[in-house]
This record gives sequence, structure tokens and C-alpha cells, in this order.
Amino acid sequence: MCSIHYFPVTMERQGGRFYIGLDMHFVGDMATADRAHWFIPVLYGGDRRRELPMVLVAGGSRYRSLRLALWGLGSNILRSYHIKKLLQAAGRAVIDYPYRISLPYEEWMDKAEITVIQQ
Repeated sequence: MCSIHYFPVTMERQGGRFYIGLDMHFVGDMATADRAHWFIPVLYGGDRRRELPMVLVAGGSRYRSLRLALWGLGSNILRSYHIKKLLQAAGRAVIDYPYRISLPYEEWMDKAEITVIQQ
């Protein structure tokens, strides 16, 4: 099992862009090398919701197969999954990752909050 702690660093509008920054701290037990955990940041406010590109944390052999699928042979067969980062974990791993992204600004984002869901 892999868990996450995250801390919003920035959520602000600058011109026509909305900047989001999270410090992600993953703690995982990747005892089996074929495990992978998907973490999807979600920006939400009122009745609006936007899933942001995900972070994958994978054990050794799963990491290698995902890396090959993402970047191998000049094609990205996982393009529709909107993966921001693939991280490799081994054993009882602790990984820190600074998640930063900017989006086109929409008015509802002013009062939005962020959460991270795990799949």
C-alpha cells in the first residue's frame, strides 16, 4: 500500500493562468515489484471539477514496463492517461515530489480547493 501526504504551496491567478503547486510526500510499501499506485490531483469548487495530470508511483518491474510504454519506441501509448510524472519506488519507499502546473484561468478557480485521489 502506498499513501500520500500533500501540502498546497500555491494556488493563484496570474494574468490568464492559474498556478497550482503541491508538495507531495509518498510513503509506500512496494514489496512486490509489479505494483503501481495512481495519484490524481483534483481541483474542485462548487459544481465544477477538473482532474489534473496524475503521478504514478511504481515498483521496479512495473516502473520499467510503464516507462517503456510511456516513452519507448517513439510512441506514447498511454497518452490519454495524462500522466505528469512516473516515480520509481522500491521496498519501503519515501519519495518527495514537487507537483507544479498551470492552467488557463476560469473564474470558478478563485474559490477552488484541491484534493488528491488514489486509484
